[in-house]
Amino acid sequence: MFFVRGLSSHRQEVLINPDQVLYVRPAGFWGKKSALMLTHDKFLIVDQDTQTVRQRFEDYLNEVSAAEHSQHDDVNQDENSSDKTLQ
Repeated sequence: MFFVRGLSSHRQEVLINPDQVLYVRPAGFWGKKSALMLTHDKFLIVDQDTQTVRQRFEDYLNEVSAAEHSQHDDVNQDENSSDKTLQ
């Protein structure tokens, strides 16, 4: 399971399971914090603004995509090498 990294709440790092986040909205007067609206009517206030939170989620998606692509390449490479050994 992957978690979104780089977010904090009350200056403590938090790992967010992105499957639990419904949406993000500004929290507070100046928008320096964000509220992550979670499933089951819960929310979490993080120290970062909404733009930073969105960037962290974007980084997460890129990381997961790269990991899946790498894993797919490894599987294909293993299949190709096993074909050569069977011949």
